Amino acid sequence: LFLQFDLVTYSVKKVITTTGYSHGYVCRTFKRVFGETLINRLNRSKVLYSVNLLGKMKIVDIAMLLGWENPKNYAIAFKKVYGESPSQYLKRNPPKVVEKNREILLYRGLK
Repeated sequence: LFLQFDLVTYSVKKVITTTGYSHGYVCRTFKRVFGETLINRLNRSKVLYSVNLLGKMKIVDIAMLLGWENPKNYAIAFKKVYGESPSQYLKRNPPKVVEKNREILLYRGLK
């Protein structure tokens, strides 16, 4: 089983539909090969991507964009990865505004 897909935009259902294999087979194989469940990998990838959107979009909009129907589920997934809620993370890591070539860019500084 070889999978190449965008972890941010895919869901478990989409992965299974794309591969044509059964749900059980895909999930067991993924866990055996990668050492974590497919849903955990997808959620972690989405959370890592979402950090770039914090401060640029509302948290509820980020959650919806990345496939969480309930923003609370996004916050739970975020906390599993970062150990704090998205709003707590944003307070500790506010986006910085930099003027460059008459353009204003939002970016998050590296630690």
